[in-house]
Amino acid sequence: MNEKVQLTGNAMNSIENGAVLYEKDTKVDSIALLVKGRVEMAADGVSLVLGTGNFLGACDIAKGTHSFNYIARDDSAVFVIPIRGMEGMEQILQEKPDYRGLLVTSFNYFLKELKKQLQHLQQENQNLCDFLKEKYEQCSQVAAMCGFDLSVEGALKKVESNVLALEEPEDFGKYY
Repeated sequence: MNEKVQLTGNAMNSIENGAVLYEKDTKVDSIALLVKGRVEMAADGVSLVLGTGNFLGACDIAKGTHSFNYIARDDSAVFVIPIRGMEGMEQILQEKPDYRGLLVTSFNYFLKELKKQLQHLQQENQNLCDFLKEKYEQCSQVAAMCGFDLSVEGALKKVESNVLALEEPEDFGKYY
């Protein structure tokens, strides 16, 4: 991973392409408003690229640690806002009402992109499960032709349970 930059609070910070702004599993002590450029959020196979107007690290405040690595994908500029937990976020939103709309827009974009990735994973999961079911059935037929009694019902149940494991909550897409 590239080198983590030292961010200066309550100031505009210039960030070089490839620099790490925040690292996964580190304490959230600031958030940053992306003023110029693009920043990638990445962790555990999830990758989102955020553009100008998005808050970086805001989705991590409640947890207290960053859930993603935030890496500049262009030469960028961010305004860094020191923060201490949800109370700090509430205080900032009271002091700077203009940030409310930006924060809502940032969260909406984040959720919309996550939903797209979830839908893609669901489709790939379904394709894989269909493929496995077909192969299990072929295996069972070949075994029967050879005089073997092969039960694949347990394996098929495991495959089907994996399809269900990636289903989204009922209200996840309610507003999208």
